[in-house]
Amino acid sequence: MNTKSLDPVDLINMKLEQLTALLNVGMCEDFTTYSDKIQIGYLWACSSLADEIKTTFQHLDNQGKVRA
Repeated sequence: MNTKSLDPVDLINMKLEQLTALLNVGMCEDFTTYSDKIQIGYLWACSSLADEIKTTFQHLDNQGKVRA
C-alpha cells in the first residue's frame, strides 16, 4: 500500500489502528516468553510507529489543520 497518497488524517487513523493492535499483542502473557532481542525489536517497532503518528500529527498542526 502506498501510504504517501493517503490523506494525513486517514494515515494517522491507519497507524493508530496498527499501533493499537501491536500493543494489544504485547500485553498478552506469551510476550514475555519471547527472547529479549524479539521483545526489544517489537517495542522498537511500536515506538517507531508512535513517532510516525506524532510527526504526521505535528505536520497537520503546523498547517493549521488540527482543531482543538
